[in-house]
Amino acid sequence: MVVSSSVDISFIVKAAETAGISPPSDPAQLNALLSNPEALKSMNLDPTIQSALASLSITKSGDKSEEEKMLCGEMYDAMDVSLMMKKMQCASLQEQYNSLFQIDLETLKKGATIMKDMLGGIGEGCLVSRPFKCDNSDCVFLDCGKITIGNNVLFGPGVHIYTVNHLIDAEMRRNFGKQTAKPVKIGNDAWICGRAVIVPGVTIGDGAVVAAGSVVTEDVGAGTMVAGNPAKFVKIIAN
Repeated sequence: MVVSSSVDISFIVKAAETAGISPPSDPAQLNALLSNPEALKSMNLDPTIQSALASLSITKSGDKSEEEKMLCGEMYDAMDVSLMMKKMQCASLQEQYNSLFQIDLETLKKGATIMKDMLGGIGEGCLVSRPFKCDNSDCVFLDCGKITIGNNVLFGPGVHIYTVNHLIDAEMRRNFGKQTAKPVKIGNDAWICGRAVIVPGVTIGDGAVVAAGSVVTEDVGAGTMVAGNPAKFVKIIAN
């Protein structure tokens, strides 16, 4: 589903909550809400907002969604309603997770469930220290593109993984909000040291080490160490 409007999704959520309605998370439900004038009217929206929402343009069902474009590296609309809704859901899960006091088994299990909902899955016995945020925190994972992390990977504090790029052209950035996304892949047993930055499209091989403060702009081979800005080959790591 694609919505060709910059209307803030928070209007929908706030209005729904005010009316005692749970904000729709399913794209089909959201589509039904936006295309139903009576449903919008029942939410007591400001007339200007109601008019804007009623005029939103939804793509045909056969077209790629903005999320599908994002995940396959195509240009996509970062203000798409369904993407914004997912971002808000993720923020809610982050708040729930970070508010837990992990002092007993039941709380740990609850935290693991929240992390699975937020990330799509985690390994057995995985414990993620708080605070954790997918979008803006000491470890920043901007996951507009897919981020794949192998087994036994170590992250130092403040690691940044970026999968999204704004456009170089200032007018396109200013007027259209278009972005591109490319996946980042990190192999098994890699170690990404503190404050390292990994840019869109990079693959880091099994057992590789990225030194602290490095900016990784190119693929890193398995069993190698890189360092610097931009990161350069330092040595082969003995097994």
